[in-house]
Amino acid sequence: MKNYYLQVYTLWKKGYTLILGLGLLLGSMSTQAATDCNAVTEISTVECESLLELGSPAQSSGV
Repeated sequence: MKNYYLQVYTLWKKGYTLILGLGLLLGSMSTQAATDCNAVTEISTVECESLLELGSPAQSSGV
């Protein structure tokens, strides 16, 4: 019975680590894509930077 609990704990620990790692990886990828205008190819860098300025909290009117 002790061996069973050890196996369950080991599987849980591996699964938790995998989910945490994937979350960190995907979170960092989306942050980079949202802020790096050099990586954007659909619009010009100037247009991208303008859009980022429009969406920045410093420019927000709070509406």
